[in-house]
Amino acid sequence: MAVQAQTVVPVQTLPAGTIITADLLREEDTQNQMGMAQTIAELVGKQTKTALYINRPIYLAHVGEPEVIERNDIVTIVFDNGALRITGEGRALDPGQQNQRIRVMNLSSRQIITGEVINKNTVRVF
Repeated sequence: MAVQAQTVVPVQTLPAGTIITADLLREEDTQNQMGMAQTIAELVGKQTKTALYINRPIYLAHVGEPEVIERNDIVTIVFDNGALRITGEGRALDPGQQNQRIRVMNLSSRQIITGEVINKNTVRVF
């Protein structure tokens, strides 16, 4: 169901992977459908999942939290178990947001493992 309200549109085409800033957006009055962004504030700091085209309404499903690890990044793999802590070097096989699980290849053993993104350099394995 469409309702007359504020909708947010990009002022230029934004490719997938763009981190959104306020200067890339403007609000306009239009028919707002469910799932469309209504304020610039709810989009600032998000990352585009798909290309967003100039003057077309932005759907919230087309943006998400920024990825802190990109595919092929070299990361530190950490395994903690009480007093035991093991670290190693790995290559991210998937992009990942903080607290998201991704696949990582251990560079010394070439084994693929799954871990949780802790920050831009670290993945914790279980």
